Amino acid sequence: MKNCSYRLSKLIVIKHLGRNLRLSALLLTASAALRAADPAPAATATSASDKTVVLDPFEVSTTSDKSYGELNSNSITAFKTELDKMPVSADVFDQAFMNDTGLNSVESVLSLYSAGSGQFSSQPDTSAANNQYLDRNAASSLSLRGLQSPTVMINGFFPVGGSGITGAGVSSTFDIDKIEVINGPQALLYGVSGAGGVINLTLKQGLFSKAAFGSAKFQVDQYGNKLGQLDYGVGNDRVAVRIALIDQNIGDRRLFYGGPMKGDYAQLAVRPFRNTTVRLSYENQTFNRTNANSGLLALTAASTSNDARNGQYLNYLIATSQLGVAANGGQTGAGAIPGINWTTVASLAGDFSGEYRDMHQYIMNIDTIWASWLSSQVSVGYRQLTDSKIGNSGITYDAPNVTANPTGTFAVVLGTSAESMLWEPTRQKVARISALADNKLFGDRIHSQTIVGADATRTDGATISEYYVAADSNFNPVMTGTTVNNGYTIMPTEYWAVPNGPVQYPLGFNPGNPKITYAGTNYVRAVTNQSNPALVSASNPEGLTGTGLADYRHSTDVQSGVYAANYSDFFNGNLSTLGGLRVGKVYDRGVNEASAPNPPSILSEVQTKFTAFNAGLNFKIVNGLRGYVEFSDNYDPPGNATVDPYGNPMKVAHGLGEEAGLKATAARWNLSGSLAVYHASSTNEELSFTSTISRDINPSGLNGIYNAGSNLINVDRKTQGVQLTATAAPGDWRLRLSASTIKSTIGNAVSYGQLYNDQFHQDAAGDVTFADGSIVYVSPTFNSKAAVLAATQSTAPAGYIPLTIASMNNPASSYYANPAPVSAEIGTSPNVSKILTIVDPVHGAILTGKNGQPISMLQIAPNPTSPPPGNIVVTEPGDSVSGFPRYSVNFVGVYTVPSGLFKGVLLGGTTSIAWKTSMYYYYPLGVSNVDSSRIMLYEPTETLFGAIIGYSHKFNRVTFSTQMNINNLMNHYHVLLLPSYVSGWAGPNNATIDQRPRYWTWSSTIGF
Repeated sequence: MKNCSYRLSKLIVIKHLGRNLRLSALLLTASAALRAADPAPAATATSASDKTVVLDPFEVSTTSDKSYGELNSNSITAFKTELDKMPVSADVFDQAFMNDTGLNSVESVLSLYSAGSGQFSSQPDTSAANNQYLDRNAASSLSLRGLQSPTVMINGFFPVGGSGITGAGVSSTFDIDKIEVINGPQALLYGVSGAGGVINLTLKQGLFSKAAFGSAKFQVDQYGNKLGQLDYGVGNDRVAVRIALIDQNIGDRRLFYGGPMKGDYAQLAVRPFRNTTVRLSYENQTFNRTNANSGLLALTAASTSNDARNGQYLNYLIATSQLGVAANGGQTGAGAIPGINWTTVASLAGDFSGEYRDMHQYIMNIDTIWASWLSSQVSVGYRQLTDSKIGNSGITYDAPNVTANPTGTFAVVLGTSAESMLWEPTRQKVARISALADNKLFGDRIHSQTIVGADATRTDGATISEYYVAADSNFNPVMTGTTVNNGYTIMPTEYWAVPNGPVQYPLGFNPGNPKITYAGTNYVRAVTNQSNPALVSASNPEGLTGTGLADYRHSTDVQSGVYAANYSDFFNGNLSTLGGLRVGKVYDRGVNEASAPNPPSILSEVQTKFTAFNAGLNFKIVNGLRGYVEFSDNYDPPGNATVDPYGNPMKVAHGLGEEAGLKATAARWNLSGSLAVYHASSTNEELSFTSTISRDINPSGLNGIYNAGSNLINVDRKTQGVQLTATAAPGDWRLRLSASTIKSTIGNAVSYGQLYNDQFHQDAAGDVTFADGSIVYVSPTFNSKAAVLAATQSTAPAGYIPLTIASMNNPASSYYANPAPVSAEIGTSPNVSKILTIVDPVHGAILTGKNGQPISMLQIAPNPTSPPPGNIVVTEPGDSVSGFPRYSVNFVGVYTVPSGLFKGVLLGGTTSIAWKTSMYYYYPLGVSNVDSSRIMLYEPTETLFGAIIGYSHKFNRVTFSTQMNINNLMNHYHVLLLPSYVSGWAGPNNATIDQRPRYWTWSSTIGF
């Protein structure tokens, strides 16, 4: 077996040598060490050298693949504890569970089988239409128990956030042994976190004194997506290695969605001394995919009178059978829409809606046993992440009769913002040191374990936009000498025909390439919002010029703290206690760009100190049944210097939770379960809402957004509920049940008065003026090339007329302001906006440069059909929290035939039921109607069944298994019509499918 293990290690090394030299070097070192000594067979008695190795209290235990039960955990206290004796409830998903259900991502495991989990989003209506597997909703975050849970940790100390590890919303499980959900406010080890709980991912471990083991897996689904995965480990009493490799095409039922994902993971564990264990882990993941563009596409026709479908989302047209003709006999001037269905509708952007993510991660743990009662652990980690996205907005869908459409058929329009690449590099450094004192007192009647430690995490990130700009023959940018876009010439709007449906590579080049030649012109990617060292100041720390496009921002987040906890076991386990305290601080610094006339960048800094506690009691009732109570709290400072719609900094959230319950175990059935009753309150929790409403409050006016306001608010939340989790393995069964009922509500009212950000100079007669009071004279009919003059009324230029507020209010005038609904914002599209932004070198500016004025100072007539309400309600006391089911039940059961003709046959099934899943509030009469009440939109009851069919056979040490997983066996789903968040059923309305249609995967595994 030694030679076999070595040959397999060597094959892995050779295969991946060209791909990753660092991983190869690590594997070569481990293989050479393992060649020198056989791993001890499982049945061999403990050797003399093994007897000298004291058990490491920090070492993560592994579980049997014959059940879903997890008896021990390191995620609560950092050292190994028995879950049934802890006064904390946890929801654990092990490798056996993930294998049986065929799930390959953390998000799919939690969304399907962790009762009560959900998702928050900053664009609830858009996300409701867009939120299916592989859709990139980067502003979404996981939720537990109806509360935010932004903290996802690796190995208990390395935070990764909640937006996905492999890609946004996707975290592969190829490198993970188990997923643990620690419920309730848990700041003790994890620092800042949401009041709903913490999610901890335990990476695969190198196992000492373990004969060679592993598996090779191949999987395919009904859409032709393939997965190849290798897991291999071997160890003697001094050296152990664990390797996990994956090569996968992550795909979906929708055309072009997904893409190749590759991952390499390796851990080398060594015992250089009898009392010390060193673990070195390396990982690299890459994911290159296409995904939904930001905001679903709507049809643009010549006009609404020409085609009644104009401005309606394509999803809605599919759901209401309007692709051929408009409803109710309406005009259909654009004609039938070809090649569009639920499979193709979200793929129209082709490769101009995509994401590339590359993640490198390094972790080192050093565990040292100094004495039988004293141990220590030092952990450090480093992660470098590059996330590049193409085409987040600005893509439209034009009918043949749109004048600007040159294709003569239906076409996708690629605007300037859709051509941008958003580059988001992140660097994380983390360190933790802790010491554990383990003592037995009063004749072993008390077993006390006390841990003290300190940790720190620093995260530096950036978001920078790049655009294609015209270049010369040597691919150097051609500069125009103007200040517009810093002198660059941005690639113009492009059209491509889609007469038969989406085109995957529409313009013939990879939109991520740094250099391209298109339509006879060279282009290079450049950062147009550049920095200038000469402009660096306290108010402009990046030295931004303010004349470029889009994003240029940096952020720094530093979290640190010290903590202490004691876990004590009294009277041979009849009573257990847990108490802990954490003192921490968080520093956030954000540098954000802003458009002129605001300062080019704004520096915000927030520093927060907090103290959090955890206290609980666990006690024996009878054999196999225990009770517990727990109290805990945490603090969650705002990240990246976030602000509310007025630009006020977000406040620090504080969560306080109470929980009581029962825990049951029965060795006869391998039963383990808990029933928890809980209550939690979270004050000043950060809540994001649709940016449409935030811009109705604080518009992107001609004078800029007031104080860089955003779509975040502080709210108080209260949640209460009951949660049941149970696993069992009676005989040849594996069973898991999870159920939850949650009531989560908003505790406070939040509303904002609307702001006016378009203020310009005027006189008492209603004429628009320059800053010095001179009247603005314009051509009687707007002409972009005609001069704009300043003069007194007595010396009016010949043929020119004063620009008046009356003309800005007249829809028949070429200077009509065309105010936006609700906000009355003038915007940049009306002709008059081009006049108002002029600055005369003698007479000054027309705009006052002031923003943040009350809406009562509005100078023009508001939108006649949707005027500003004056005050906009965002939340009200008693509002339900959106993003999770009120009631949910999940069940998995698998039976393996133990003997006879059908020995090795595996039969099983899954059930997932969710009632009253809240989606988002909307204003049925429109947000501009002051008497409009808000209504929560709920999903229909979801009942999903799945089937698991498999077979396994063992040949000596080698086991072959094959398995078919059929999800949504009954093909049960709903087509949901979605009202507009701000205007209700007046539209534009959207639509979605609430579940994946029937979907199967088939996998075959060779294990040993």
